[in-house]
Amino acid sequence: MRLCILFLILNSTFVSSQHGHDHVWPIGYQMLTEDPYYQTEEGMRKWGYYSFDFNDEVLRIIRNDARLMPMHSTITMYCDSLGNMLFYSNGQRLRDSTYQKVVEKIGNNNESYWNEFLGTGYSAPQAILMLPWPGRDSLAVVYTLGNLELPEFVFDVFSHTIVDMSDPSAYKAVLVDKVLKTGSFKTGKITATRHANGRDWWIIFQSYNGVELYTYLLDKEGLHEQAVQKVGKHHRGYDMGQAYFSPHGDQYATIDALYWDSSTLVSLYRFDRCTGLLSNRRTDTITNYIGSLGTGISFSPSGQYLYACNDYNLYQYDTKASSFVNSKKIVARYDGFINDPTWAVETVFGVFASGPDGKLYNFTGQGSSLHVHQMDFPDEAGEACTFKQHFVTVHNQSRSAPNFPNYRLGPIDGSPCDTLGIDNHPIAKYRYEPDTIDHLRIRFTDLSYFRPETWSWDFGDGSPQVSMRHPYHGYAAAGTYNVCLTVSNENSSNTSCRTITIGTSNVDNGTTTAVADITLFPNPVQDYLLVTLGEYIPQHGQIMIFDISGRPVHTQRIYYGQNNVDMTGLVSGMYLLRISDGNVVIKEEKVIKM
Repeated sequence: MRLCILFLILNSTFVSSQHGHDHVWPIGYQMLTEDPYYQTEEGMRKWGYYSFDFNDEVLRIIRNDARLMPMHSTITMYCDSLGNMLFYSNGQRLRDSTYQKVVEKIGNNNESYWNEFLGTGYSAPQAILMLPWPGRDSLAVVYTLGNLELPEFVFDVFSHTIVDMSDPSAYKAVLVDKVLKTGSFKTGKITATRHANGRDWWIIFQSYNGVELYTYLLDKEGLHEQAVQKVGKHHRGYDMGQAYFSPHGDQYATIDALYWDSSTLVSLYRFDRCTGLLSNRRTDTITNYIGSLGTGISFSPSGQYLYACNDYNLYQYDTKASSFVNSKKIVARYDGFINDPTWAVETVFGVFASGPDGKLYNFTGQGSSLHVHQMDFPDEAGEACTFKQHFVTVHNQSRSAPNFPNYRLGPIDGSPCDTLGIDNHPIAKYRYEPDTIDHLRIRFTDLSYFRPETWSWDFGDGSPQVSMRHPYHGYAAAGTYNVCLTVSNENSSNTSCRTITIGTSNVDNGTTTAVADITLFPNPVQDYLLVTLGEYIPQHGQIMIFDISGRPVHTQRIYYGQNNVDMTGLVSGMYLLRISDGNVVIKEEKVIKM
């Protein structure tokens, strides 16, 4: 018996051009929240909660000591258009941005199971989902799949809860757990994509045997069951997995692992955003390990590549290939990294989440894991997708990814269901990575959305403009450059400009420090320190760590973006961390090694 919640939120900022509704991911839990140690200053420093924050141009990890609600595997959230957190939930409770309880208990689940997970939150990935309610501006609706009578890992009731948002200082539930449908449903795997009219939402979940797929439409009038399609492949049992729509919403995929069976089923469908119907099912079976539920699935930003994993292998499928099965490649194998030697915790693979930065993040299902995997270039074939194992360091357990839809998907212009007068007006966005050998050579990745058709890059150095979507550019010298990307389609154009600073001079006036915007996480640190460098590309960047006597004990290069510093070999105590570029010291900060 598990809880599965579909939480739909309406907010009037939905039509804003910012589209930051998925920019903050609440993560982190510990099993023993009633132990007084975890509420002490030391306990919170070591095991407190945190968020992935994408509101800056690079991912930052932010501590949330005030949250005091663990997020095990059932995680969702909803932010306003500017990326400010509005709501989040662990499947049992709903809280607002000030960490106040909005609903104390949600979902139709029996009392013993609710109490069992009270200290962690529910453990089913994708058992909760928040969406904006189209055409409404003061209500939030919580749809739940819960269990009153059936065995664990089977749901039997589909319900909803309505939350009144008319007073931002006092959100309140006006209807709780009204039953909408009964049956036998799979664990989690609720996901959604935009209707082709650009406003409404399609929602899909599965029957317990995997054969029936239930499609619902959420429009301004409410939720409507549109279809029950018997198009799935029978795969019944105590299972875990994930479901995902492609970023364009035209493909739907699931992965199902059976706990007492080594077979893991990967399924790919075409999806019609006008009718809500699935078709053209393609399947493959990958071998997992009996007793293991570490599985995940996701798409590349273009939708060309589908990624599926078990605990130890990550596979890439080409969705455009004539043979889905024969296109399968192994792009990563678990490298043997042990997070905690005491408990021998393997940092294996697990559930995916698609970042607003165009990267895929993979969360191991293992307890006590303090690392998250990251894929930098999902649209590249084979190992060029650049899957970095245990790359992102966190300071508390992260068992699963949050569940949310693609908010940056518009209508299908000119389709029969393009009936609301909503057009795709492209929004320009990009990221960049310098070459680790030649810091003057920059790789630019387009992240624009709402159907851009043309791209024009101005690199700010007087060179000719470039029309490639994902270009490389080499600069002749260090300096500050205003880089602008303009994207267009038949409806409009949009331009995004960012100032990129490369290198520094021997005499610095503080500008480099401000631009670099360096953050350290976590501090205090147990083993690995994540050092994030902002809008600054160092020429000869270096991290040095000194003990209290001033003796250097660690040195390494630092690059733009995230940098992991291995402090496992250092004894507990106080250290000074110094970051410099050439002769210029950019930052000095004390670091506590626990």
